[in-house]
This record gives sequence, C-alpha cells and structure tokens, in this order.
Amino acid sequence: MKNLVRAVGYFVVFSVTGILIAYFTFYVLSSTESFEVPDLVGRSLLEANNLLTDRDLYLKVTGEAYDADIPSGHILQQDVPAGKLIKAGRRIGVIISKGPRILYTPMLSGLTIDEAESIAQQNNIRIEKIIKVHSSTAESGMVIAQDPNPEEHGAGGISLIVSIGDYDRYVVCPSFTDMELKKALKVAQAAGIDIATSGSGTVVGSQSPAERTLIKRGSLVKLTLKEREESGWWF
Repeated sequence: MKNLVRAVGYFVVFSVTGILIAYFTFYVLSSTESFEVPDLVGRSLLEANNLLTDRDLYLKVTGEAYDADIPSGHILQQDVPAGKLIKAGRRIGVIISKGPRILYTPMLSGLTIDEAESIAQQNNIRIEKIIKVHSSTAESGMVIAQDPNPEEHGAGGISLIVSIGDYDRYVVCPSFTDMELKKALKVAQAAGIDIATSGSGTVVGSQSPAERTLIKRGSLVKLTLKEREESGWWF
C-alpha cells in the first residue's frame, strides 16, 4: 500500500513539474519579440552586424565565394530571406564575397585562333570578343594582340585581335614571253606573283594569264618554256 501511495505521489509531482515547465516555455517563447530580417546582401560585415544588433539578432559567417558583382568582404548570400519574421536571439548565416576571381592571362598573341581558343578553354578563360582586322604582316587566322596583355590580372574574360590577311592588291601581269626563265623568276618575285612552269627550255614561249591582265598579288602565272632559237646567221 505504501508503495502504491509513493508511486502516485511521484506521478503527481512529475506531472505538475512537466506542466509548469511547459507553461514556462510557452510563456517565454510567446513573450519573445519577433523581428523582420533585413536585406544583408551587398552590405559590409560591419553594416550588417549593426542592422542585426538593433533587432537583437546575430551574424554568423558560414562561408566565402567568388563573385564578380559583390565587392570583397561584403555579403553575397543570407540563409534567412529578407522580410521574414523571426524571434530575437536567432543567428543569420551569411556567405561573404571574395570578389572576382583573379586570373593571370596566358600569351595568346602569335597563335592561331584555334590554338588560342584551346588554351583559353583549358584555363577557364572566356573569350568575350574577337576583332578581325586586315594585316600585311600576319597570316589570316593569327592572333595579333590581346586584352588583357600576357601576365596581367583579369577576371576571366579576354578580347582578341585576329588577322584576316592583307587587303586584296592587284598588279598588272608582266609580259614574260621570250624572256629568259631566270629573269622571268626575278620579275615575278618583284611583282609578288607566283610562277608555275611546264615544258622544257630556258625561254618563256607563252603565258597564262596574258600580259597586261589585272591580277591579284600572289596569283599564279603559268609559263610554258621553249628552247632558245638559234640564229640562222653564220660566217
């Protein structure tokens, strides 16, 4: 009987204690003031901390990340969205910006555009713009210049200036007929013309295209060779 009375007493004590604890917890939680979470993105740590302190909230840095728009040391993200109502004493987790990712630009000038694009891809560099220009010194498809220059800091983007070759230049095709082959080769070189020969001999018998024809510099002129005709005079 005594054991039963003792058990009932313990039960009553525990029940009353539980009710009191639940009531006290409910009272504390219901009486705690709620605050609206401010927008912290883009703010400095000092500014964000002051905003949260005024609302009896706390700041907690949970990580860092690169970002090209948010300056280094400023808040990039917050785990509780702005405008949400939360109880005082809560911690707001934030991710801090490390600023733009700084890269060193490799040397791309002097490479073909295909080679430059391959190296850029390997280094996670974005080719933002390709400017094509005529050049009398660089072959078509060659990178002439770049921005940023080699070894300069950049944020991952680069612009390239690429040659599309020289302007088309025209010359008047010389007359090679009856000219010694050696001399014809020198004349062609001076005029920027390529020569192809057929037949045998040391003298030009005919040509194509014809003399005085307007042709592009670098065009191919075909020469048909013949033997030098011997003079019929003898003594």
